[in-house]
Amino acid sequence: MAKQTILVVDDEKDLLDLIEYNLKKEGFNVLKAENGEEGIQVAKEHNPDLVLMDIMMPKMDGLEAVQKMRGDDDLKAIPIIFLTARSDEKTEVEGLDIGGDDYITKPISTTKLISRIKAVMRRFEETTEEVNRLEVHDLVIDKDRYIVLRGEEEFQLPRKEFELLYYL
Repeated sequence: MAKQTILVVDDEKDLLDLIEYNLKKEGFNVLKAENGEEGIQVAKEHNPDLVLMDIMMPKMDGLEAVQKMRGDDDLKAIPIIFLTARSDEKTEVEGLDIGGDDYITKPISTTKLISRIKAVMRRFEETTEEVNRLEVHDLVIDKDRYIVLRGEEEFQLPRKEFELLYYL
């Protein structure tokens, strides 16, 4: 299995470096951005498996960045965890309501942060597997491998025909 990639978006350089060090130690690839605007750009370029997003940042804050990501077809399925110093309930609820998948307040232990990241990623992997494989009676449409199975027989369709069958 390929290494999973996490995008960390935070304007505190020391914290970015610390999180990067610990995530790499756990076997993750790490991308970094210093504000929401840059975070969206990096996400579009690299399609990370998960985003850790601060809220209070210059140029574009994390709440606005997440709203924009959730409105973008290419980015809306990426799991996002808010990692922020904002501990008030109103901001936490707002963050979750606009599309955050978890909300963690700083400071947090590295062990706990990694555990929460893995838990969110596990949930998304399970959901993605279900969505990418459809079964109807003896017909199986496997979107990950772009094949159709009927009983023991395997079919490869042209991409457009496959997509059409999948969405029917």
